[in-house]
Amino acid sequence: MPKENLFSYVSNQEMNRSLKLVGEICDIKCKPTFHSARYTFVTTVTLLCLRSTIHAAISFSISSFFMSC
Repeated sequence: MPKENLFSYVSNQEMNRSLKLVGEICDIKCKPTFHSARYTFVTTVTLLCLRSTIHAAISFSISSFFMSC
């Protein structure tokens, strides 16, 4: 039975070409690449997770404080 992929394969060169086109349409001055897009995505997700973790920790510590009084 042949293994089928869920998504079609896109090479790094094709991805960079597409990102360059999007950059031109959006008038982005720097040269977008797959590497920079992946780095930006990971940084954004990490910051969002960190923010929600800090919020949860603060909420937990405040509720623990009031429950102990």
